[in-house]
Amino acid sequence: MLNESRQEQILTEVKHVLNRIDLRNYETSCQLQELLNKHVPNIGAVLGGDNQPPHIRYSAAIKQDGDQYCCMIGGDLMSGIAAFGTTPEKACKQFDKVWREGDIPKKEE
Repeated sequence: MLNESRQEQILTEVKHVLNRIDLRNYETSCQLQELLNKHVPNIGAVLGGDNQPPHIRYSAAIKQDGDQYCCMIGGDLMSGIAAFGTTPEKACKQFDKVWREGDIPKKEE
C-alpha cells in the first residue's frame, strides 16, 4: 500500500490521464481500474463522476470464472451485484446494464 502523499500524487496524475482517454472503451477502463485498485484504495469512489461507467465508479472486480469473466461488487454472488461475459469487456458492459436497468442476466453460454 502506498503512503498518503504518494496516493495523492497518483490521483492527480490519474485525473489528468482520465481527461485524455475515452473511458467508454471498456477494455481500457477495466485494465486501468485493475491497476489502480492495486495502489489506491477506493479509487472509484474517490474519482466519482457520472461520466464513468458503474463498474469503474464502484470499483468492481473483474475475475475469470472458468471460460467466463465476472464483473462484481460485493463479497459474493448472493450478496453482491455481478454480471458475466465471455470477455472482460462483455462482463463490464453487462454489469453496467444490470446496474442501470436492474435486469439480472444468466451466464453466457
